[in-house]
Amino acid sequence: KIDILLNNAGLTYKQDGSVELGAPYMKAKNGMDLSFTVNYLSHFLLTEKLLDNLSNASPEGRVVHLTSTFHWKVNGSALCPLPDGSILASESDPTRQGPKHLERAYANSKLAQMWYSRCMRKKSGKDCSSVLACPSWAATGIAGEEGGLAHLVKNFAFPVSPCGPGITSAINAILRTDEELKEGHALDDGKCFVANSRLLEVFAPFLKCNWFTNYQLGCRDLTLDILSMIILVGQRFTHSTFLMQETSIESQEEVKWDVFYDWSRKHVEEFL
Repeated sequence: KIDILLNNAGLTYKQDGSVELGAPYMKAKNGMDLSFTVNYLSHFLLTEKLLDNLSNASPEGRVVHLTSTFHWKVNGSALCPLPDGSILASESDPTRQGPKHLERAYANSKLAQMWYSRCMRKKSGKDCSSVLACPSWAATGIAGEEGGLAHLVKNFAFPVSPCGPGITSAINAILRTDEELKEGHALDDGKCFVANSRLLEVFAPFLKCNWFTNYQLGCRDLTLDILSMIILVGQRFTHSTFLMQETSIESQEEVKWDVFYDWSRKHVEEFL
């Protein structure tokens, strides 16, 4: 049996012009985009293979998915299957990728995690709970070792060891009771994730406005980039030991969860 599965592996592409679309290192062995495969599809496959073990735990096992406020950057359109059965977020061929693929790859993979987490119990039929946790900016090295962003992260991100605030949301997602998480709408198909900084609550109302959610207005990418820097610099002043925060409107679209789960299951079927 397995009591806890923590899906944490992740990578992001540099935004400094050094990454070339279509480069071999951006393609995973399954032929799909590397970020999408590592950050989401590998988690999906591992979780699906271990669901029986998690269901055998007593009390039932729990899957914790580490996600990100960057999920606000995308509206989910790149995760919806096209008529030919493909989805844009998974594409490694530059001629088939969606607009701003490089800039949105990480965000799409994090929204994908959310969709899976929220439909996992219902679609799998297994007695296993699922929780989303957001560590905010944590000093994990994901921003690299060189460059302006890496310097900012080293100076302002939450430390992760020894038992730093960068891991408090994950620890809470692992150890809090079902009742506590359900009360905060953070269990299974709830609308919240476990968080560790109150700063996002200040901006949450603006992130639901039409000027932000409408891709055609072109404000969403820039707004999230600016907001992410504000969170990086200000999160230490708004740290909270335990709280739950509502996620994006698009992360709560149940019909899309179901379709995306079926697509994911089909593309890992041979390994199950």
